[in-house]
Amino acid sequence: RRLQFVTELAHSNAEDHEDASLVSEDELHDCDYVQRNEEVNSEECQVQSASVEPYQAAQATVPSGALGTMTELTMNDLNKADQQTKALIQEVQMLQNERDRLLQMILSPESLAGNDTKVKYYTGLPSYMMLKTIFDFVSPCFQTYSRTALPLFSQFLMVLVRLRLNMDIEQLSYHFGIHASNISHSIRKWLNVLYERLGALIKWPEREELLKTMPNDFKAFGKCIVIVDCFEVFMERPSALKPRAQTWSNYKHHNTCKFLIGITPQGSISFISQAWGGRVSDVHLTVESGLLDHLLPGDLILADHGFTIHDIASHYLAEVKVPSFTKGKAQLSKYEVDTTCELARVRIHVERVIGMLKQKYQILNSILPVSMLMCDQSSPHSDAATNHESTEESMIDKIVVVCAALCNCCDSIIPFD
Repeated sequence: RRLQFVTELAHSNAEDHEDASLVSEDELHDCDYVQRNEEVNSEECQVQSASVEPYQAAQATVPSGALGTMTELTMNDLNKADQQTKALIQEVQMLQNERDRLLQMILSPESLAGNDTKVKYYTGLPSYMMLKTIFDFVSPCFQTYSRTALPLFSQFLMVLVRLRLNMDIEQLSYHFGIHASNISHSIRKWLNVLYERLGALIKWPEREELLKTMPNDFKAFGKCIVIVDCFEVFMERPSALKPRAQTWSNYKHHNTCKFLIGITPQGSISFISQAWGGRVSDVHLTVESGLLDHLLPGDLILADHGFTIHDIASHYLAEVKVPSFTKGKAQLSKYEVDTTCELARVRIHVERVIGMLKQKYQILNSILPVSMLMCDQSSPHSDAATNHESTEESMIDKIVVVCAALCNCCDSIIPFD
């Protein structure tokens, strides 16, 4: 009986195993799908619980009873926020106005654009357009020299401010935010470039062009080509005795360097000599400067008493007119008085140009160091700039030529009507 029971049990187990093998593969896939859904649902529950926890924590920090008055406090907060917003807007507007005011005080292209009055004050040029035109003309030659972080336009502006207002190096370093040693290097390099590029603006005009545009004040003098005079720039006292004697000016009672300047009847500067010691005479400076080499037969020069160069000018078949002298005479004749008055009325224009040159660029009114008279043989020579054949130019020569060329970019002081 026991053997029969074991046999029946084994037979039933075999049937159960056969039924289990008949389970379809779809049911197995359904089981896997259910298991995966359970895993995804558990992950979503974790994410939702993580996002709800900060909100529940924030609600836990709200005092009891505050939820009931939420609407009333929000309106008060909105009113306060509106007032704070208006106050902030006013503060921002005030800060913007202060920023604009400070930008106007800083020397930058943005502060000069559209402000011709400021351009004229800091550079001496009549407008920002003229300043930008000159920069575009000279800047391509300066790219090989640029070694500072300061933009080229700011470097160019710095040199003009130095010439115009005679700011010292330390003050310029504060204005432009660079070290004083870099300023000295940049100014020297820029002066070399400006001297070479702008020297061509000091040009001896053609006679035909000159006569076509002759102002009415000069028509009585026929073929007047140039009005000449000398001006002096103060310098420090040299330590050596010979340079000290050569630069002493009896007229200024100071050590000076002397220049010969010539202007056209139209008021433009057409000639600038190199610097000479203040002791040199007007006649010697005129002869040695090379101005007479530009004369043609029939030309007329207007000059002051000290230019007694009639005999020298006659070799060029030119004429020199100076005011009449009373030396050896009791008084001048009526003709001499009338001629002298007429000559003085037009010759005064060269003194006005000299005054404009020294007033516009204050560096020429200062006392220059002796080092500026040292010749610089490193830069090539521009014949159009100095108008004679010397191959050595000092720093003061370059400064005067650049200042004169910039003056020629401004309006003439001589009326044409």
